[in-house]
Amino acid sequence: MNGEELQSRFSILERPLLSPGVCAVCGTAERQVVDFGLDLEFYGRVYFCRDCTTQIGTVFGDLISYDKYLMLRDEKNRLERTAEHAMQEFNKELQNGLSGLGRVRELLHADWAAIISRESEPEDNQSVIEEPTDVAEPDSEPVSVEGTDGVSSVTSSLTFG
Repeated sequence: MNGEELQSRFSILERPLLSPGVCAVCGTAERQVVDFGLDLEFYGRVYFCRDCTTQIGTVFGDLISYDKYLMLRDEKNRLERTAEHAMQEFNKELQNGLSGLGRVRELLHADWAAIISRESEPEDNQSVIEEPTDVAEPDSEPVSVEGTDGVSSVTSSLTFG
């Protein structure tokens, strides 16, 4: 049987329409019912309400109660929200980790000579001690003295002006 044949054989009504106008199992007239299209002589139209139809299905083991369906649906929605939140948190952590790896990559491929020279440059608020450029030259020339062993040595008397 395909879906169209099932739909033509069974229909769901908000309330029973024909006499006796109640579920054939529990007698309620206040719930949705399945209309089988079956009329019994001396009884009337046969309807089963949603609850009784679900109970019949659970006997076969193929259906669950409507209340259990609602509970499982709510639990599924809660788990989906929890998983979505966890995925968002994971993505944030992953982005943080990847940005850190980007910095490591920069450091690995960096021009270290340029970095060291930039780091050794003084900042604007630091004073720089410069080497003096006007160093005095000695006034005298080196003097060569011959030693007693035949080796000459150079000595100098330095005086700065």
